[in-house]
Amino acid sequence: MHDFGQSFRDPRIACQNIPLLLFKDDVSSAFLNLPVHPLRQLRQIVCVDGHFYTVGRLVFGNRASPRLWCAV
Repeated sequence: MHDFGQSFRDPRIACQNIPLLLFKDDVSSAFLNLPVHPLRQLRQIVCVDGHFYTVGRLVFGNRASPRLWCAV
């Protein structure tokens, strides 16, 4: 496994005279920002308290969600 700290040291060594910017981003709800075609919503049915609902947005846990999110 690649050393996490090495991921920060390598660019610093390679670009000693160039200012580097490190940032962190949280995309935990990113999938919920993308609407899903009504025909695809049939594959995103969830059951809550015995009631079934269709989800009109990409959901976390759907195998295709990461690929679709990156395609936009």
